[in-house]
Amino acid sequence: MDYNQLSKFACAFFAGYVVNRESQGTTYHTLTSPTGQYAQLTLADGSEIWLNSRSKLLYSQHFTSARKVELEGEGLFIINKGAAPFVVKTEAIDIIATGTQFNVSAYPDDNIVAVTLIEGMVKLFSAANGIDHEMKPGQIAVYNKTTNNISTQSADTDMHISWIRGEYRFREMPLEDVAKRFERYFNYTFTFDSEELKQRKFTGTFYNNQSIETILQVIEASTNMQHSIEKNKIK
Repeated sequence: MDYNQLSKFACAFFAGYVVNRESQGTTYHTLTSPTGQYAQLTLADGSEIWLNSRSKLLYSQHFTSARKVELEGEGLFIINKGAAPFVVKTEAIDIIATGTQFNVSAYPDDNIVAVTLIEGMVKLFSAANGIDHEMKPGQIAVYNKTTNNISTQSADTDMHISWIRGEYRFREMPLEDVAKRFERYFNYTFTFDSEELKQRKFTGTFYNNQSIETILQVIEASTNMQHSIEKNKIK
């Protein structure tokens, strides 16, 4: 990944807001990326984090004995090596890293937590659920919140972090999951007429500067579906 290009993109396109709070003498910050926007920050140890739309990160600007953050949503993590492991806590599992690059998707309304490892090594851990799973670069691990199972396979890592460039890349993805991506960026609510339509697969690439109407026309042509838009509802 060319991080010089990434930084230029961030300056032009990323936004967000921070809320501070005190707890036991430590100041915690919450960085939030609203609908249709992204956010970026550099932590005290030099690690970089990029937040996707509708995501939230809780962090301390000054690490003590541990380097921990809490994620709700999706983030790309570029972690500097340090004496202590770097821990990304989600509602279901922890992702433990040293110096590495990885993407985490942990939206509350998804039934899964997906971790894509680009470089280095990470471990997925949950004492409560009996999870202790190591990953290798080029893999995606999907944790199912309902079954507590993890499935790991080789992945096109560039596709899974394409959002950082303002792209939406889908490969044989059910329309229900495609719709969730667009809900989080365009602030529309999708409804489907049938379960069969939800599971219909779609492959394609879109960009953030395209309108939702243009995107839906392309999906409609390739999946034999029809749609209508009423205010912020699509069905």
